[in-house]
Amino acid sequence: MVWDSTIRYVYAENVTKRYVDIYQKEQDEKLKGDYIPVKVTYRGANREGDNRIAVNVDVFDANGQIDGGRTKDGTYDLNDFLTFTLLKNHAYLFKYFLPDGTEKHYEFTTTEHEQLIELP
Repeated sequence: MVWDSTIRYVYAENVTKRYVDIYQKEQDEKLKGDYIPVKVTYRGANREGDNRIAVNVDVFDANGQIDGGRTKDGTYDLNDFLTFTLLKNHAYLFKYFLPDGTEKHYEFTTTEHEQLIELP
């Protein structure tokens, strides 16, 4: 396929917006009911400035692991967080791994509203 946006002999439609809209609709529906977004970040020991560190985070509840991801480091926008969609008023455990390999745990219960958690 030719990747020149000025040509007219290749007939195609940009479907990106369609898939973004479908994803956004699914997320909106999920958040209407019993779910909230929980944003997660981790900062290094020195809490001065933008010292965010990327760490792997696994999410568990009483039934086992339900999700996982990687936090953003200082090269990302300050508003760009690892975000999980979790049940309201539900107990969770975050297991995360520091750059030196140390495993840490953080237990919490979600609330009725969006949460931002800075891992200790």
